[in-house]
Amino acid sequence: MPNWCFTTYHIKGPKESVEKVKSMLDELRNMDKPRVENGFGKLWLGCIVDYLGEDWHNIDCRGSVEAYGLENDYDLRLDTEIAWAESPSFRHLLEDKFEEIRVTHYSEEPGMAGYWTNDPDYPDKYYLDSCLSDIDSEYFGSLEEAADYLSKYGIKAEPTFESISHAVDEYGEEHDEYFSFHEIEYVDD
Repeated sequence: MPNWCFTTYHIKGPKESVEKVKSMLDELRNMDKPRVENGFGKLWLGCIVDYLGEDWHNIDCRGSVEAYGLENDYDLRLDTEIAWAESPSFRHLLEDKFEEIRVTHYSEEPGMAGYWTNDPDYPDKYYLDSCLSDIDSEYFGSLEEAADYLSKYGIKAEPTFESISHAVDEYGEEHDEYFSFHEIEYVDD
């Protein structure tokens, strides 16, 4: 059984190119049955790969699009669940098949404590994962924001990754609950 990686793709580019990707997804979603038989449904990544004229055996297709929609005319958001990690081969195929688009992603695989983005402008740099009843999970753009957030709950930490991680680990152990702090890793591919 895989760990699921929750990946949000943002497909940006000229309005016409972005609309072509959305039209493809609409067409696949509205089919009577999946293009390729599978256990994930009509928006399985393999169905998309097949639609684009490629062999799904040659592309990492270990998941599906769970939801999608335009955030504006130039940004199509795809929310996916993919086994273990996001699929660079799928992302690159989209960029190859649709003119002038750029596909960025933010991915979370909490089972292996993996948090990644290929977007250098992604605003969040850190993630606090909390199962504590009084402290919510939260994203932060800086270590200062994270330290300030934790101080509201009486958790003292310097605005360094090491200090915050240590304080969060100690607090989680004291309360016998899962509580962890993660850096969102920038990956350039």
